[in-house]
Amino acid sequence: MKKYLITDPKYYTTTPKPFGEALNRSLIKYTPDFVCFRDKSDGDKKELLDAFVSALKDKELKALVNGSLGLALEYGLDGVHLQSSQQALIQKAKAAELLVIVSCHSAEEATGAFEKGADFVTLSPVFDTPHKGAPLGIEAFSDILAHTDKTRVFALGGIDDDCKAAQIEKLGVFGFASIRYFVR
Repeated sequence: MKKYLITDPKYYTTTPKPFGEALNRSLIKYTPDFVCFRDKSDGDKKELLDAFVSALKDKELKALVNGSLGLALEYGLDGVHLQSSQQALIQKAKAAELLVIVSCHSAEEATGAFEKGADFVTLSPVFDTPHKGAPLGIEAFSDILAHTDKTRVFALGGIDDDCKAAQIEKLGVFGFASIRYFVR
């Protein structure tokens, strides 16, 4: 099962040097297969993106940025992680030869993303996650998987320990994505 690390300023800071150090610790400890730079705060993120790219140098993984085709291209990243409301950008990202992951919350959203050309989707929230609404739970998550291509789905939301990751692995999804799992 693939592991997808998503950064967040709450855990990685917004100061370049500590950000890079924290990310490097997570990369060494957990060896994720995919890593996404995610910082929804206002302001210039170029110094943080420089630290992100530097930490990933010579690592065998896929590097993405959240929500910005421009930054993915400018920094030579492998792809972009789009929000469900950004599905109109999938074809543009694919035309730019970017890997595309789309945040989804239902089988319908996932199907729509795949039809538009997305490579993968995150389906969330599986478990309780701060500020993300009611969790789907394993049973409802499994029901949604029955209606989509689970081999292209990352489970997301509340996967913050090995026990939850093992529950997800049993469902046969491509992988899991998390913020908090990778900062334990």
